[in-house]
Amino acid sequence: MEIKFGINSASFSDIIQSIITLIFTGKKFKRESLTTRIGVSKTMSISQTQPVFKNSSKQRTPSPPPTIDIQSVFLQIQTNYQNGLYELALPAAFELLNHEDFTQNKQILIQVGLIVSKIYRQLGCIPHSIQFVQKAFEMIEKGDARLEIAHAYHLIGNIFSLLADYQQAFIYLSKGLEIYHYLNYKPGLADCYALIAEINLPNQDYEQVRFYIQKSLTYSNLDCLKNQQSNALNTLGFVFLQTGQYGNAARKIQQALTLAKEIQSPYEIIRANFYLALLARHQNEVPSALSFAENALRRAQKLKTNPLQRECHLLFKEIYQQQNDFQKAFFHLEQAFQISEQHKNHTTFNQLRAIEINYKIELYSQRNHQLKKEIQQRTKDQAELEYLATTDPLTSLYNRRYFFTLAEHICEQSQKSDKKLCALMMDIDHFKNINDENGHPFGDKVLVAISNMIQKNLRENDILCRFGGEEFCALLPQTEIKQAFQVAERIRANVDSQEFTIDNISFPISISIGVADLIHSPKQSLMGLIGYADQALYKAKRKGRNQVSLFNQIAE
Repeated sequence: MEIKFGINSASFSDIIQSIITLIFTGKKFKRESLTTRIGVSKTMSISQTQPVFKNSSKQRTPSPPPTIDIQSVFLQIQTNYQNGLYELALPAAFELLNHEDFTQNKQILIQVGLIVSKIYRQLGCIPHSIQFVQKAFEMIEKGDARLEIAHAYHLIGNIFSLLADYQQAFIYLSKGLEIYHYLNYKPGLADCYALIAEINLPNQDYEQVRFYIQKSLTYSNLDCLKNQQSNALNTLGFVFLQTGQYGNAARKIQQALTLAKEIQSPYEIIRANFYLALLARHQNEVPSALSFAENALRRAQKLKTNPLQRECHLLFKEIYQQQNDFQKAFFHLEQAFQISEQHKNHTTFNQLRAIEINYKIELYSQRNHQLKKEIQQRTKDQAELEYLATTDPLTSLYNRRYFFTLAEHICEQSQKSDKKLCALMMDIDHFKNINDENGHPFGDKVLVAISNMIQKNLRENDILCRFGGEEFCALLPQTEIKQAFQVAERIRANVDSQEFTIDNISFPISISIGVADLIHSPKQSLMGLIGYADQALYKAKRKGRNQVSLFNQIAE
């Protein structure tokens, strides 16, 4: 998607990265860009096209800058924002903020700033320049018209919420609400309550979120504010979803989607599709979840709204992880991580620091909070990647590959010291019959139950993995063969004595175990140790199952 500025063209990302910066570094856009974009006529006198010579006796007075209809431009910006045409709304908004005629109209100035902050909220980044915030503080300090002050508080609260300083955001939004209530200004009330609901979502205080979003819905219904209605319905549907009220969630989200389509609000359409995907996943309707998620991601990519793109990728990761499609799960997790990395912005913090000095706002703690949040998110993403790479998705035990990585290190340490190291190879008896008679999902539940029971009988420094199929392998450091035999016998006896009930079906299960130790293995290596434990396991199978067998006969 491209937009022309003068004789040059720039992509939307270029607008975000360079044009906004140019505006606030003292450089002006050519007036043609704004007037051409919004269709405002511009008259130029002949004298403006005439050259001025150095020795001319009569210097022509330059014509004043072209005038524009600020109200018409504002309405066009507002329409473009509501229709998701951010590549048109943002440049026009920033140029309008920079126009000489505009500085006198403070109420529209703050409203344009609000639109800019809302666009950046949906894009998932922070404006490169926020001089309109300084104007908002000036307006509050001078005590101008009451509605303008409310808008200023609203704008400042919005910016703080962008920076995830929810405490400061709540303070300023509450001040705005107080004035909006006094004036009974319903659009401001609907917007502020919706934003307060949103900043309460990270705390998962869904009762509080529901209270504020119901308030937003009430005021948007009173004034027939359809965009705010759609926003509130989507948030309310999400709250119902998170609290397990799936029927209510489906109704609210569908209402939001219908309304968003009616008013052609692309952002709320994306939200509704994403929430419907979440709902379908919670209800184990995988094809529907994938369909809604694909629709949401495609639209989010087109609109370039980074938070929703990231959330869609994370949802795909969860779905494909459940389907054991780890290649796709990895892909979407990496995409989510890249989006998080690409949209860090430190320029804004420097500008906020200048405002902080001028107006004594203490934002140092916020900067630390934002940095801490970024570090926590990066750590979380890296931990998820590591979890996928090292863990068996069914039992949550180590997978075979990572088990060998750990085991090699433990074995090397044992070889250098006292060589007290034992291995247990365990196999569920007649597991094929369980699968054949009850189906693989039932068999999966048996594997989970057995893995949990084995894990409870091991020490914290023992390592256990799902070796493959119905086989498990455990490595016991600092353990002699007699102790390992006792551990194995305890595991076998506990499994044998347990009456397993899964899906209202009760049945006995037994397990066979082979035990070997490093010091008595002919080949004192990890592969030799596990190989001899495996031979001992098959010896137990041949002797009738449901027993423990040692590779070395010393302890028998």
